[in-house]
Amino acid sequence: MIKLMFHGFKGLNNLAPSSESKSFDEPNVIGYTLNEAQFEEKINSQWKIEYDVFQYASIVLSFNASKDIQKERIELSEIRISFDYSRQSGINETQEISLFLSNKSNNEQVALSKCLDYKEKMEKSNNTK
Repeated sequence: MIKLMFHGFKGLNNLAPSSESKSFDEPNVIGYTLNEAQFEEKINSQWKIEYDVFQYASIVLSFNASKDIQKERIELSEIRISFDYSRQSGINETQEISLFLSNKSNNEQVALSKCLDYKEKMEKSNNTK
């Protein structure tokens, strides 16, 4: 699924953001509203969602900080894709897919914690022999 999400983002930089929030120390959020052709190209070419009437699609990218600082680099923290459509039955449907990404320091802390837990288990099993 992650590979499918990122595959669809090729050429996203060619689209003009429909919204962008950036103020003081609030994290950046950039939103893109897609028309049906862009939805088909960027998302549905991979996911093959069947619908009769396209209504709305958007991609929102959230970052962990408002600006790059030496202590902490800007990293992508969330990708949200949502789309509304209807089928012949007249039922409107909304789908939203969110992918949350851990930052590098969190990944390192989790990895260190798992490594220490493993080391502790190994030492206990060696002491019981």
